[in-house]
Order: sequence, then structure tokens, then C-alpha cells
Amino acid sequence: MAEYLVHLCFGPNCTLAGSRKLLHVLEEEIAALGIADHVTVVPTTCRNRCDWAPSMNVLPGNVFYNDLDTDAIRRIAREHLAAGAIVDDYLFRPPPPPVPTHGRRVFTFDPNAFRPKDE
Repeated sequence: MAEYLVHLCFGPNCTLAGSRKLLHVLEEEIAALGIADHVTVVPTTCRNRCDWAPSMNVLPGNVFYNDLDTDAIRRIAREHLAAGAIVDDYLFRPPPPPVPTHGRRVFTFDPNAFRPKDE
């Protein structure tokens, strides 16, 4: 049985941000490190951290990594999956929640987010 279960997001935003390429990089790095028997990699649906794509979860420990690139994937494979040390540089750090006003939740909406960007 594998020591680590890795969920690499293949949701729409993560896929556009390059998670499919990162899957190949991760598999190659795991093989090069000789730890394939200790790591199971599973492409998954959305991890709900789209603003910080691409994202990846490592279990056990529920470690959430975000804003990944090929260097980050290689480093996580070497330091976390092979050596057991969490890589702080890519940990997901959610922004603080908005402060409720008068007992109501504060919702933010940017209508420009749905408009095409001028190029």
C-alpha cells in the first residue's frame, strides 16, 4: 500500500493552468526518485481553489499545495514525497474571510470578472 495519495486537480481552471503537463512531470519525477511504490497519483475533479490553480492535495495530512509549476512539482516530489518534509513555499494559504457587517455576511461581486478582457 502506498504511503502517499496525491490528488492533482484536473478541474477546468487547473487544466487551463497546466495540470495535465504537471501530471507527466510528477510521474517522471516519482519514477526518477524510485518512490513509485510509495506514491499513488490520482487526477481528480475540482479542488475548489480555482484562484490558485493548479492545485494538488497530498494525503495523509491533508496538505494543500497551490500555484504549482514544474519546479514546484519536482520540489514537492523530492522534499515531501521522497523525504517527508512539507514544502512551505507552495502551501495553500486562504485569504482571511470577509468580516460580517451587522450580522450579515459580506458578499463581494465583481461584474467585470464575467466580461471579456481587452487584449
